[in-house]
Amino acid sequence: MLTLHVLDDDTRAALARLMGAVRHPRPLLLAGTIAGRRLLQRHFTARDRTPNALGGRHTHFWREVRDSTQLGPVTDREGIIAICGVRSVSGRCDRPD
Repeated sequence: MLTLHVLDDDTRAALARLMGAVRHPRPLLLAGTIAGRRLLQRHFTARDRTPNALGGRHTHFWREVRDSTQLGPVTDREGIIAICGVRSVSGRCDRPD
């Protein structure tokens, strides 16, 4: 599992104020989780477009990673982005959130 931590104090304070200001945080977390999934998918698409470093046959591994990126459960405290079923990563569902 991968957990992302916000290191910038100003950003962390702004996020804490935002979460404290909303009455129902789940819609906000859902929007952030959807945006995070899209960001990851764009990153994986860009990685898939680069040629292989060793010059071998293009296997489109990163396209498989992109296509395996899914929204997991969203609660009032967290939103999960799951990357499941990718060969050579783990064979199980990894949950970077």
